[in-house]
Amino acid sequence: MNFWKIAGGIVLFVVVLGMLTDDEEGSSGAGASTTAARATRTATPAAAAAATVRLTDVSSRLSDSGSYMYTEGEVTNTSSRSLEFLRLVVSWYDSGGRFITSDVGYAEFDPVLPGQTSPFTVMTRYNPEMDRYSVTATSSRDEIRVTGVTYRDAP
Repeated sequence: MNFWKIAGGIVLFVVVLGMLTDDEEGSSGAGASTTAARATRTATPAAAAAATVRLTDVSSRLSDSGSYMYTEGEVTNTSSRSLEFLRLVVSWYDSGGRFITSDVGYAEFDPVLPGQTSPFTVMTRYNPEMDRYSVTATSSRDEIRVTGVTYRDAP
């Protein structure tokens, strides 16, 4: 019985000592490099360079019912990697440049392969104050840099 009490006390001592050592290591000296090494192991890897896409033939039109604006165009993957879940975000502004609303659509092709061009359409409920729009692109896995027409007056 005394053996188990002594063994339990030793285990408790080692655990507490380990916790104290971790606290001291985080404050300065050689322990700081150990803490930095731990942080490095758990940190996310550095992001790769942004993928680039080019927008072409972008235009918007009012639906036949007059209830929606359709923004359509083509997006070309000009990067060297495939882009999955490529989203096109259309943001609408009034004549003073104030934000009204935005909506999201997706490239028709998924993934959009390097060098490939995909059509897209984004549908937004119409507001008579809509005057200008911008188009940006996002992806679930990649940072995206957009080239081409990204800001236009409404039709």
